[in-house]
Amino acid sequence: MRLKLFIFLLWLLGSTGHAEAANKAVYGMDNREGSSDSKWLYQDIGRSTVAKFYNFQLVSFDSENYIYSGKTLEESGFCADVQFSNQTTQSQCSGFLVADDIIVTAGHCITDSEECLNTSWVFDYTDESDKNRLIPKKNAYRCKKVLAQNYFLKNDFAVIQLERVVTNRIPLKYRSNKALKKITDQMLLIGHPLGLPQKISFGGKIVSSDAKYIVTDLDAFGGNSGSAVVNQNSLLIEGILVSGAIDKYYDEDNKCLQLSKCDNFDSDNARCSGENVYRITNFPLKEIIKREKSPEPHFSFMQYCEKEVGDSSDQTFINAVSKKYKSMDCEFLYNKLSTIKRVHLKGLGISSLKPITEFSNIQKLYLDNNLIENLSPLSGLMQLEKLSVDGNKIKKDEINCPANFRVGEVLRSFCLFSANR
Repeated sequence: MRLKLFIFLLWLLGSTGHAEAANKAVYGMDNREGSSDSKWLYQDIGRSTVAKFYNFQLVSFDSENYIYSGKTLEESGFCADVQFSNQTTQSQCSGFLVADDIIVTAGHCITDSEECLNTSWVFDYTDESDKNRLIPKKNAYRCKKVLAQNYFLKNDFAVIQLERVVTNRIPLKYRSNKALKKITDQMLLIGHPLGLPQKISFGGKIVSSDAKYIVTDLDAFGGNSGSAVVNQNSLLIEGILVSGAIDKYYDEDNKCLQLSKCDNFDSDNARCSGENVYRITNFPLKEIIKREKSPEPHFSFMQYCEKEVGDSSDQTFINAVSKKYKSMDCEFLYNKLSTIKRVHLKGLGISSLKPITEFSNIQKLYLDNNLIENLSPLSGLMQLEKLSVDGNKIKKDEINCPANFRVGEVLRSFCLFSANR
């Protein structure tokens, strides 16, 4: 009930309620334009861009369309001379298509599984749709599940699976190798600033960068969070727009909100300090998609123990429990692991945890000083209260140390905090 009330309040707040890590601003001339007015190359990218709506905002109009209502920017308190002040402000965040049913957005745009189930992601929320405020139902896709998400320690990304396959749109190409180094390349931003119909901002310069972030002078605002930031030369997505400078201020003379405008980037000015782009190479997007599309088969402990499946790595776990419980009898070992709540397997040379996946009864698991790199087999141990893996070399990525909402809280917390990625 509290979540529904919170969502409703966000909607009432209009432009001031957009999920955002921080605000954004205009640099030089405000060169944002409706995607339908842009080059066809950019329009193609726009067709694979989505806007986040809460489900209650999309009211069935007829068998083929939703209708939405809401305030314009001017009605939300912005000055009449602000660009697009006569357009409706509705959506909360932006995102982009990377596989036939998978999108990427900012991590702060989708904070838990419940929010996922309460949201839809809409294609073609453009100037054209705003004329009659109708959205074809075929363009709205409910969130099915969160495949990966991290909004901690300067990370800010989410990978979301939609309820059905997206048709007649092309997943966007993104950088998957070494991070961008050509700081002379210009950037392009496509999304939904201030919850408006889709806008494109181009000609953004890179003003600074580090291992995780690119800072640009793109014209961006709250609501652009999750937008694709595209290299204008290669048309590859370089990252996700996640935060930036203060994007608006109250005009005392005219009693309305104006946009922050800057002649140039200025790191010492909170209104002009640049727009932060989380590099898409910071997380294993290809592997996350592959894991969902071609999941590894799950085998039982008995299959591993009787050597019907697996390899020498998987046998290290079988050897460890055999040594611990002084038995080579697979049925005995299975019954033992099925009933105990505390498991101590320290320093026994374990390199694979695949045989443990079905023992959801385990509450305390001590695996210190082994050879473990991958903790993902523990994802189904939902009753786990204690996990100790000191002295292992856990790989600090979403594949080997998953921190999504489908894993147990103990594993998620470890992968967010202890792995410190």
